[in-house]
Amino acid sequence: YQFISEILRWRAQSTADHVIFTLLNAKGTVATVLSCSQLHKRAERVGNLLQDKGRINTGDHVALIFPPGIDLVCAFYGCLYVGAVPVTIRPPHPQNLQTTLPTVRMIVDVSKSVLVLSNMNVIKLLKSKEASNVVDIKSWPLTLDTDDMTKKKIPVMYRAPTAEMLAYLDF
Repeated sequence: YQFISEILRWRAQSTADHVIFTLLNAKGTVATVLSCSQLHKRAERVGNLLQDKGRINTGDHVALIFPPGIDLVCAFYGCLYVGAVPVTIRPPHPQNLQTTLPTVRMIVDVSKSVLVLSNMNVIKLLKSKEASNVVDIKSWPLTLDTDDMTKKKIPVMYRAPTAEMLAYLDF
């Protein structure tokens, strides 16, 4: 296997119950764990969302606006599964939108992201009245909410990467 997306798919079959990610809380105790098969299944659901509602093409850039955590990891792999290029962006700070939101918007624009993927809380913040005082909220690219992902099993159309494809963009 050459690519990390292929390795995850293989690990989901060969070592399904192996814990691949552990999220610790502020006290240093385990908050969440994710096995290889759980990550694979969640990444497939993200891939389905990107294909079904986002109409993503191979090589499209997708802005992932998530706080650090398991959801970000799942979204990252979901992009890789469908051949999209994930662009990881830290969400704007709710108490400091005036300075943090323009930076988020600039990264979305500069990265040429065709879609924004996030969770319900961040999307509400991006489209809030307070945000509209800082940036033009109507000019965001298509925004999809991972909290709206379907639970039903739909086989994702896996798009294998090529050696010259970008893996991800980090600003």
